[in-house]
This record gives sequence, C-alpha cells and structure tokens, in this order.
Amino acid sequence: MPKKRVGYFILLAILALVYIMSNSHFALLLLLLSVAAPGVSLLLLLYTARQIHLDLSVPATIMPEGQRNITYTIKNSSHLPAPQIEWVVSIKTQLMRRKTDLKINAYIRKNSTEELPLSLAGLCAGKLIISTRAARVYDLFGLFYQGVNPPKKKFCLVYPRLAQFNINMHNRVESEEGNIYSQHRPGSDPTEIFALHEYAQGDDLKKVHWKLSAKTDNLIVRDFGLPLDYPVVLLLETQHVGDEEDERSLSCCLEVFISLSLSFLQQGISHNIAWYDDGRFRTEQISSDEELDAFIPVLLSAQGYPQPFLALECYANSGFAHRRMAIYYVTACRDTTAVSEALPGETIRTILVVANEKCVTDINVADGDTVPIAADSFGQLVVNL
Repeated sequence: MPKKRVGYFILLAILALVYIMSNSHFALLLLLLSVAAPGVSLLLLLYTARQIHLDLSVPATIMPEGQRNITYTIKNSSHLPAPQIEWVVSIKTQLMRRKTDLKINAYIRKNSTEELPLSLAGLCAGKLIISTRAARVYDLFGLFYQGVNPPKKKFCLVYPRLAQFNINMHNRVESEEGNIYSQHRPGSDPTEIFALHEYAQGDDLKKVHWKLSAKTDNLIVRDFGLPLDYPVVLLLETQHVGDEEDERSLSCCLEVFISLSLSFLQQGISHNIAWYDDGRFRTEQISSDEELDAFIPVLLSAQGYPQPFLALECYANSGFAHRRMAIYYVTACRDTTAVSEALPGETIRTILVVANEKCVTDINVADGDTVPIAADSFGQLVVNL
C-alpha cells in the first residue's frame, strides 16, 4: 500500500504539472477526477467493509493419511464487490515455540459467499493452533483499507504417524516396594481409598463406609484405589530444543511415545506412561488399546517447557523411582549424560529423537542404552529395542 500511495502522489504531481504547463480544461478535469476518485473510493470502502464477514472452519482432528485442509469462508452482503481482502493466518503446534505465518489475498463478488480452502503440508503431530489477524479490506485503488473482524482462534489435533517397535525384554523387572496408586482414576484395591462420595443409585453397598456414614447421617461410599504396579514406565520429555529442525524432532517424540505404547500393548505388556504437562507430573496405567486411545488427545495437547530434564527430575522424585522399573525415556535433548546421573542404578533405555539421518550419524552414543531415531524417516522402518 505505501508504494501505491507514492505512485498516486506522483501521478497527482504529473497531472498538476501538465495543467500548469498547458492550462487546458481537459488537464484540469483529469486533475480534479484524480483528487476526487480516492475520496469516493474511501466512502465505498467504508460501506463495503461493514458487509464483509470472515469465518474459519477447522476439523477437530487431522489423521496422518487424511485431508489436511482448513477452509475460510468470506461472505459479502453488500451490492459492491470487494476488490482485495487480505489477512494473515498463523499456524503453530502447541508443543513448539515457533509459528508459521501465511498472508492470504482474495477477491469476492457482490452479494456472494466464497470458500477458500488451504492445504496444510508438513504438519507435526500435536495440538494445532490456528489464529487469524490483520484482516482488512482494500479500496479499488489500494490506497486505503478498513479492518474486519477476524475469526476466533481455532484448534485441532494432528494425529501421529505410527511405527512398529520390536521390544526385547530379556529380564522381567519386578517392583520390590509397595504399590503406587493413580491420582486420577479409581480402581478395585480395597486397601487404598481413592475418594469418598455420597451414595448414589447403583453404588455397591459393599463399598459403604459405615463408620463415617453413622457420623454424617448420610451413606458415604468409598472409591477404591487403582494400583500402578506394572514394572514398565514410558517417560516422555517435551523440553524445548534449539533450532527449527530440532523442534520437529520434539513433535516426533509424541509419535515415538504413542507408537511405543501401542507396541507394548500388541505384545501383551501392560505399562505405565508418565509425562509433565500443565504444571504437574502425570502418570497413567495403560493396559488396553481403549485406554491408550483415551489418552492420545491428552498427550497430543501437551505443552513444551524450557526447563531441562523436567519430566526426568519429576520421575526421580516420584514414588516410581528406585523401584527397579524398566524405563523407556523418550526425548529430543541430545545431552543424555544427565539420564544416568538422575537415576543411578535404574534400568533405562533412552530413545533419542533427532531431525534426520545425518544427525543420527553425527551423534556420539556412549552406550548401547541410547537408541537414536530420525524424525524425517519415522514410520517407514521397524525399530528394534
């Protein structure tokens, strides 16, 4: 727009010079029209912009092999066309810090509705945040613009690519200490109380807490605890990493983590999953495909954090630590020396996700307990652990 305004003033200067030199009525008419035209165009712009509505349609989920489209809908209720509508769409995965900005230009006829589909290539697994800003309508000459209300921010889940892991567990690892109990779901262990609530129709009378009920004059029912006593833990680290390529490897950590959990289930191995998100360390017991499916949206919505090895430190300070569990630690941070320092004596297999095959060859793996995986080729090969 600044270039068009400069061009307009140059045109005015030329017409004024022509009029001064020729002193003709025709040159004067051209000069007056050039002065009046932008004002008329501005008035028409103000009228048209009030009749422009911009909306955004985003699917709730995007599958790896499915359509990756979002659709903008532009509605013009005025009797004049809008020669140019412009806006910026920002696309960001919640796990990452960087975002991608795309500038969109469109034309819409009078009294019409147009749909503009945008294909999203190269999406990373995770929660996608799509926002619109700087939405504006330009006048016929491109000298003025009027802002229009952008659509609200939209979200969708990009589901991961999946790969097969061949898991070889030579020694069965048993826990030596007492059970750890879920903080989020009840179970069937009567030795631990998960929660108390008033009796509701359908509750098992065997779970009634009779002593407490006598004190409160209401039937109080106990929800029993759910032990998290499986000897395998999958630990996910979503620490922010350096450049843009490494950020894509961070997204691939989600794909590795979910694929690894699915591979354990396919081999009949129930396990625990653990990760840090939204200010707290979370652990869940996974014993079926249905349970994993229920937590995939939660995992895809995980946020990254700047603190190094935060999930690892939380695990080291949790009740899981020092219980002779088999730990599969998924991370994109290349400094793997901190793993053995945080959990000395533990059985740990580090799965290090890097951007590409070149990074795999550049990594100096000090021991056989670290398995590098390239994000750009993930899903194409079977991984042996």
